[in-house]
Amino acid sequence: MQEINNLTARRACELFESSGFAHGHDTEHWHRAEREILQAAPLEVTETETELTVFCRGARVR
Repeated sequence: MQEINNLTARRACELFESSGFAHGHDTEHWHRAEREILQAAPLEVTETETELTVFCRGARVR
């Protein structure tokens, strides 16, 4: 849980910076960051007799 909070805080700070450090949007930035961090990534799974392939579109890996 602490890792999720850290990622959310980091992303909220990025949003604050990208807004030109405009004050008064901290809650909006935090909720947007939470949605981005917690959003389930869409997966494509294909399977053959010998292989299982999982493709994750748009995942952010750090």
